[in-house]
Amino acid sequence: MLDYLLLGVLQGVFEWLPVSSEGILTLVSMFSIQNPIDLAIFLHLGTTLSAIFYFRNELWDILTLRNKKLLMFVVISTIVSLVIAFPIYLFLSGISAYYGLFLLLVIGIALFVTGIVLKRSEERGKKSIDELTRKEAAIVGILQGIAVIPGLSRSATTITGLLLLGVEQETALKLSFIMSIPVVIAANVFFALKGVTFELGYLLALLTSFVVGILSMHVLITFSRKVDFTLFCWILGALATATFLFVVFFNV
Repeated sequence: MLDYLLLGVLQGVFEWLPVSSEGILTLVSMFSIQNPIDLAIFLHLGTTLSAIFYFRNELWDILTLRNKKLLMFVVISTIVSLVIAFPIYLFLSGISAYYGLFLLLVIGIALFVTGIVLKRSEERGKKSIDELTRKEAAIVGILQGIAVIPGLSRSATTITGLLLLGVEQETALKLSFIMSIPVVIAANVFFALKGVTFELGYLLALLTSFVVGILSMHVLITFSRKVDFTLFCWILGALATATFLFVVFFNV
């Protein structure tokens, strides 16, 4: 049971950072869990529930049509993500994670570049959700969709894309977290229909990832408010790059 507890903690922390879920799968296999892929799917549901809880007010505004701009963004990005992700998943299922890990390195570099752009231009990083267009929502949806590639981080791609579109930093984090909710739910439904089975220990891991996911989201958003976001981008970029180097050089 301690293995499941630890894995729940890891999922709760790394889901929101530019670290690929492939890293989580690797850690799961190290602990000899019987069905590591099934568990990874289930743990993503746990962190999705934490996002639902954390952003319950924003989600309520969407459901009651009080925030039509956010509704537009979520609907368009979700549809585009699913249209992009499903054929990529079918085509690349079983592909080596190194292809995605190379893209993760590209994303890490992009985050460094994003930090430089933010540093040099005061006009960057000021756009609110109300200023996002349908085209920009579709662009971010594409970025989220291609994150289905093994080794590529969904958080890293969407946060980078939103920042380069000029979205205000805290808003970029929130949108990245919120837009993951319907996509992960759809993925869990898809895999459930394929007959995925779960063990009792999964429930402990689910609860742990839910609680830790809420805490890590809060810490990340609070941290983004208090530091120069240029530094924040560079830290995220360093994490993405370090993940790539760790997996490649240690062959995990």
